[in-house]
Amino acid sequence: PFDQVARIEAQLMHWPGLEIVTRSKRYYPEGKEFAHILGYVAEANEQELAADPYLALGDTVGKQGLEYVFEQRLRGHKGLYNVEVDVLGRSLGKTLVEEPQNGENLQLCLDTKLQKQLAALLGDQTGSIVVMEPQTGRLLALVTNPSYDNNVFVGGLSQKDWVALRDDPFHPLQNRAIQSVYPPGSVWKLMMAGLFLKEGISPSFRVVCTGAVKLGNREFRCWRKGGHGAVDMIQSLLHSCDVYYYVLGEKLGIDRIESFAKACGFGAPTGIDLPHEKSGLVPSRAWKKRRSGEAWYRGETLNVSIGQGYTLVTPLQMANFVSSLLNGGKLMKPYVVSEMKDQDGNTVSKAEPTTIRQVISEDTSKKVCQMMQSVVDNGTGKNAYVAGYKVGGKTGTSTKLGESKEGEKNKYIVSFAAIAPADDPEIAMIIICDEPNVDLGGGAICAPVAATVIKESMAVLGVEPSYTEEEKKTLSVKAPNVIAKSVSDAEAAIKSAGLDCKVVGTGDKITSQSPAAGNTVPSGGQVVLYTSGAEKETVTVPDFTGLTVSQA
Repeated sequence: PFDQVARIEAQLMHWPGLEIVTRSKRYYPEGKEFAHILGYVAEANEQELAADPYLALGDTVGKQGLEYVFEQRLRGHKGLYNVEVDVLGRSLGKTLVEEPQNGENLQLCLDTKLQKQLAALLGDQTGSIVVMEPQTGRLLALVTNPSYDNNVFVGGLSQKDWVALRDDPFHPLQNRAIQSVYPPGSVWKLMMAGLFLKEGISPSFRVVCTGAVKLGNREFRCWRKGGHGAVDMIQSLLHSCDVYYYVLGEKLGIDRIESFAKACGFGAPTGIDLPHEKSGLVPSRAWKKRRSGEAWYRGETLNVSIGQGYTLVTPLQMANFVSSLLNGGKLMKPYVVSEMKDQDGNTVSKAEPTTIRQVISEDTSKKVCQMMQSVVDNGTGKNAYVAGYKVGGKTGTSTKLGESKEGEKNKYIVSFAAIAPADDPEIAMIIICDEPNVDLGGGAICAPVAATVIKESMAVLGVEPSYTEEEKKTLSVKAPNVIAKSVSDAEAAIKSAGLDCKVVGTGDKITSQSPAAGNTVPSGGQVVLYTSGAEKETVTVPDFTGLTVSQA
């Protein structure tokens, strides 16, 4: 405490050789919402001290997140003094030998408001949300839940508290966006559709879904027991028909699926500027031979075709691939750090958009985007609809086979990939819910979250809604006539019409209202109610007749 330090300092002459040293201490004001991104610092261990001559006992170093990646640049260098002392150890003077150098400042491209809003959206649901700018690879949000308070590491963590964090069954220390791998489920069908188009399969090619495909003695079922009938590529995504992908996946074979999936960025780190990113897994003949010594079976190709089986991806990998569908087929390198600045505010380095490779043609990417829009307009992603924006998406539900025990209810993951606006994309996103709190699929759980994410993201980016005539009719309501009603009755009438109201004045009865009764008001809009104790302010409107718009 400061008062204790002040008392000691006042008596320093009684303790020769004692010196009060002021040291800086990290503090993370944003807390849990940014913990997985910023990481934390803690006291350097023996290995770190031995590896870096600039470190001394008691120094702190970056252990996780950006603190770890940019440790050298954030830390700077200590200064050095030669201190002259007398026989009692009292300082007689000191000479500066080496000037200290401040570290650099790091600036993120993440939007703080959006990051916090999306974290709140997940609530107590285990999962992740990634929002990405497709043209550049810039990340607007990278949310993981559950999280932890990175401030607890700065002052030192007790063994008991560390074990509790480390062994927590929900793994709060894990950055799920880049370190959690999961079977992608039906969102994977977007990648498969891209492969089909690349291989020359027409979008109008139809497969008859009877509800299952028989392969040898085994049946591979569609999620819809009675089947979907004859479906083309658009309808296969619209209704998430498994049989369509079984048939065409088996026709193309695992070798072509593996090659294309890896070209799309799956099975390898994205290169994001955060540590310990997982690669995921794109299974292949060679991989299975190494793993189990067994040959690849045809049935395993069918599982891979619908994003099940051995296939594992990270949320960021999926968001990055979806971004490639929006930017003409380019796979970008994602990043969270926009620039590094020195202590004077001068830019030392700046992130630039980096294209890893061309994944698919511009024509193919446009076709898949149009199909994604159909999923939201007419298919399983209807819950992601946002008035004023054209939205595209794809739902996904996948079983956690390695964790689901026989005789017990399957553990599963639901997801939703989305793009907006679909006609001029600004964002790509993926929403993952791990073992959701309710027994529903991606269209029911994640799609409504995606709708909220889109609304928030569009507001952050300044993209105004553009309503169709049909939407305008749905969105707008007519203000009811509440003049002469009591305040309570008027408020009830306004609210029942789906509108908000504001009462001005202290009277018991409504004497006037704005907008007037019968006027059109956007749904959720406000009607101002005036009572006998209020007077409306009026102004004289100038005559603008004959003036141009700019003159007026």
